[in-house]
Amino acid sequence: MDDDTQELIAIQQELEGISDRPLKIFPSTHPQFDDVFEDIGAAGYYMREAGISS
Repeated sequence: MDDDTQELIAIQQELEGISDRPLKIFPSTHPQFDDVFEDIGAAGYYMREAGISS
């Protein structure tokens, strides 16, 4: 594995850990739940698109 691949794997693992945090702060009963997760979903989409087109 080259250095770029290892770095991308490390970033992916870190992002997976981070993705659990909003649920602790914004449970499904929180009034801003939909807005927060819509923004997170959009950010994930743009991150994937940037990775694909790079």
